[in-house]
Amino acid sequence: MLDPITELMSNRPLDWIRRQTTADDLLDDGVENFSDLRSTDAAPVESDAPPNPVHLQVRDQTLARDRAERAQLERTASKPALSVFGLVLGAIIALAGLALALHPVDMRVHHARARYLRSVVEHVTPATSRFYGISLVVCGLAIAFYSAQRPRKQ
Repeated sequence: MLDPITELMSNRPLDWIRRQTTADDLLDDGVENFSDLRSTDAAPVESDAPPNPVHLQVRDQTLARDRAERAQLERTASKPALSVFGLVLGAIIALAGLALALHPVDMRVHHARARYLRSVVEHVTPATSRFYGISLVVCGLAIAFYSAQRPRKQ
């Protein structure tokens, strides 16, 4: 059984705390909650009085500036780099598969004994060798392709 706080929080969306607390007000620059206008010698701000239009205009300008700066940062943020390891691994696998497909071999492959299973010797014919080579080329190209993809932002 979960403790009461965890149980209570699990039924609410994750942004519930942000909407219900003043954590954002504690971190802002003082314009949204008019804390920059309060001083010890000033008259207290009445909560029933409508906000001053100048204060609302300053707040809207601040919010618009913050949105513009955030959008500019998102545009200029560099995308994650390619996975060089995946590209190299995919190229090595694809080249090995290409060599196996172009020069098929006729050989016997010994599969070592696993726990409680008997050892097996597999006869690999040239047709099977070509099949394995083409499969390796496809897998190597798939690894290289997905390594070259940049992850999407969520």
